[in-house]
Amino acid sequence: MLLPKRIPAFLCQWVICLLTSVFALLASEAHAQRPVVYLSVSNPAGPLLINSTKDFSAVLAPLRQQLQSNGYRVTTEQDTLAQLLEQRAGFPFLYADVVCYQQAGSFPTVTFAVRDSLNHVWFAASESTALFGSQQGAFGGAAKRVAAKMPATFVAKPTGIVPTDRAPQFIAYDNFQFTQYLEKVLTAAPQRQQLKRGATLELELAVDELGFARVKAIGGQLTLDDAGRQALESAVRNTPPWGPAYQNGRRTTATLQTVIGRGR
Repeated sequence: MLLPKRIPAFLCQWVICLLTSVFALLASEAHAQRPVVYLSVSNPAGPLLINSTKDFSAVLAPLRQQLQSNGYRVTTEQDTLAQLLEQRAGFPFLYADVVCYQQAGSFPTVTFAVRDSLNHVWFAASESTALFGSQQGAFGGAAKRVAAKMPATFVAKPTGIVPTDRAPQFIAYDNFQFTQYLEKVLTAAPQRQQLKRGATLELELAVDELGFARVKAIGGQLTLDDAGRQALESAVRNTPPWGPAYQNGRRTTATLQTVIGRGR
């Protein structure tokens, strides 16, 4: 009976190194093909919402860290995302939306959702945490809990027929509509008094092919000074990205109009 010869140690080492390199290359390729993630935070306002937090960096930090640990490239800058996609046409990307709010009588809440440009949600989680010293600290603690729930890989869920043509669509996390992200501006004293007297604010928005909204024109009876206009433009930019318009199956820019007021 023939017994197999002993494999030399150097050959075993060579095989192990080769396999390690192959697996590392495969992992690197897999990570390279992962979508770019645009991470943003938004903070709706309103009569029953408590807003005392100005800095949300403690919210974004654990979420960004977990995304990067899972191999995703993360950006929080709209211009950076646009440049990355220009350099690599057709490269996939995902939105990672963070919404922070506190209803009166409730704990601060962080809602986190990962979705594609068709507003198909791939992952969502929400955490409410008791105040530890400040609302800002509670938001940060809730974000850490959300990060711990994050899967290693985001997977698309079956969605059925994908429309080839559609208008921009806003996703209302926890039932917060687009105008509620503008409340801080609209409830400032000069604007609030005009709206109570029946003035209206007519907004024309430009939503680009990545879903980022900009103020294109302001109309109606509501009068805004320079500071008010700048605050409104900033508030619109800081809303969660829209699902962009599609034409013939491709993302495209679009404009839309909305009217706010009538004695609100």
